[in-house]
Amino acid sequence: MGLEKPYDIALPQGPKGAFTATSRPPRVEETRTVYLDQYSGKILGDVGFAQYGPAAKAIEWGVHGHQGQEYGPVNRYIMLAGCIAIALLTISALGHVVEAAAKGLAWLRSIVLRSIRNQARGASG
Repeated sequence: MGLEKPYDIALPQGPKGAFTATSRPPRVEETRTVYLDQYSGKILGDVGFAQYGPAAKAIEWGVHGHQGQEYGPVNRYIMLAGCIAIALLTISALGHVVEAAAKGLAWLRSIVLRSIRNQARGASG
């Protein structure tokens, strides 16, 4: 069969199903899917990336690119930088929300205290 590592094997679904072996090599163009008869082990189909339809190619390329497999270590570092940037933006946004809430509460507190003072002056006078 000659599948490159790493590969996945899916078990047959029911008595008429087939084993499905899919290779996940570093380059998406080298991806292959092999279908095997569950009883005889005979190869029912051997489909390479070139035979995939446009949607399947787009999905495979997206998975490889997103997992950092398509362009090697450089792509992985770019993806890592994006993840770190999102984490820092999230932390920064949380800090801004807390700061704004503290300022907002101080403003509200001053209005409430002023109202209480005015009511106290009105009641005593």
